Amino acid sequence: MTNPKTILYVGNYLTKPGFNPTFNFYLVPRLREYFDVLCTSSKEPKFLRLMDMIRFFFKFRKKVDVVIIDVYSRQGYWYAIIIAKMAHFYHIPYINLLRGGNLPVRLKQNAFLTKKLFGQAANNISPSIYLQNVFSNAGFDVKYLPNFIDIKEYPFRDRKRVAVKLFWLRSFHQIYNPFLAVRVLKVLVEKGYDAKLCMVGPARNGIDKGVLVLAEKLKVTDRLKITGQLSKKDWIKISENYDIFINTTNFDNHPVSVLEAMALGMPVVSTNVGGLSYLIDNEINGMLVPPKNEALFADAIIDLLNNPDKALELARNARIKAESFAWESLKGKWIDIIENC
Repeated sequence: MTNPKTILYVGNYLTKPGFNPTFNFYLVPRLREYFDVLCTSSKEPKFLRLMDMIRFFFKFRKKVDVVIIDVYSRQGYWYAIIIAKMAHFYHIPYINLLRGGNLPVRLKQNAFLTKKLFGQAANNISPSIYLQNVFSNAGFDVKYLPNFIDIKEYPFRDRKRVAVKLFWLRSFHQIYNPFLAVRVLKVLVEKGYDAKLCMVGPARNGIDKGVLVLAEKLKVTDRLKITGQLSKKDWIKISENYDIFINTTNFDNHPVSVLEAMALGMPVVSTNVGGLSYLIDNEINGMLVPPKNEALFADAIIDLLNNPDKALELARNARIKAESFAWESLKGKWIDIIENC
């Protein structure tokens, strides 16, 4: 590209203006290989973050060719509508990147804003087939473009026989139901298994402390390890000591953490909510169970323990599935979408 387009990326997961983002998809660093990408910051409190977005927009509006709005996973419509209306006023095409688990609720609550936001966008993109279906059924044009990983960063390890060493990787947020992970641990212990659980992720609203309180109540504290948020390199290193990945969420779309586990060779046991059934093929590359049911969740884990060949086959199939979500497989679609704005 002799004259690459300039993108203004408006998102919540950035560190400082101009720095690479820390959000899971690593989209901005990849796009910078082909485009000039400007980033707003992740200031606190939220009002200052919004002001920074607006300030950046005014500062760079004359050189910006495309705006990518990636705020739907947190603040959502109120951030988005302001930036979108500014982009529309200055005749700059914008792309909505729809990743939030609460978007179906916002769709019902804010039909008018949804119509304004999505109807005037150059493209509406979702990494979840589930979310795409939700919005398409409501009459909105949403393209499916999945989350990706850099497959080379995830060394696959065969686990010839899995042990009861469980690994959990999410934010400590109610939507991801970390309490279920602890209750599953308790069920396994009660059934006589020498189970261990490692939970990795940032704290949210004291929920990590609540998890520890529950573990103490259930008398499994000595079997639980909470590391807090770790770098990718560090959590991958720790995960080598664990054999089964558990995803206990109450709602999900297309989680990168599950993709990462599939790439690493950890058999995945997950709730079957939201978009997870589009990512995991039950009994083929993972195990799906109903949400909020520790007994059925534990039974799925026990099935893998009793059938090591099955666990190994699921893990190998999962690696193949994860490879289809590598950046190299998806970069052409991103480039086309931005170039055709």
